[in-house]
Amino acid sequence: MKRYFILLFVFFIFLSNLKANKFQTIDINEYKNLYQITLSLEEKPIYVENVYRNPYRIVVDLKNTIMVPSKKNINIDREPFKEIRIAQHDKNTVRFVLELTKKLTHTISQKDNQVIVSIKYLNENKINTIKKKVPVKLAPRASSITISEVSLGAKIKIINEKNNWYLVLLNDEQTGWIKKSSLKILNE
Repeated sequence: MKRYFILLFVFFIFLSNLKANKFQTIDINEYKNLYQITLSLEEKPIYVENVYRNPYRIVVDLKNTIMVPSKKNINIDREPFKEIRIAQHDKNTVRFVLELTKKLTHTISQKDNQVIVSIKYLNENKINTIKKKVPVKLAPRASSITISEVSLGAKIKIINEKNNWYLVLLNDEQTGWIKKSSLKILNE
């Protein structure tokens, strides 16, 4: 009987040391031709990645992980991205799903307590003309540092967009952010 209680006590100590990892945040960043989604956890994650077709989805299962609240959806209403879903898939797994409208090159990597999903895509198909002399900002906000100015008639390439801002490539190969309302898109 004494041996039974000792074994039971050791078993409970073992179970108490098996705590689940906690999902903390999801961060979404856009760079020139790269979309990067960072999943942050409390501790170093254990994950399994899969790709599914029809519709095309990149799936990451975070093992021995819990999430509170247990579900989050993020609509990305811009080609080729459709939606991000992250939810408690089962008792010990949080599932991240990135749904795309087509197959894209991607990588999944780990850095410390993060899983990073990087998707490469082309977004350089528009040439635009400036309506007036406007500032080019370092970041997509009015309070950001002005790094350059472009004048009426200057040709630029839009390489990305975020909220009411375009990330542009200028003729001198410099990149910066311009308010959408400052551009007139030309049809070619």
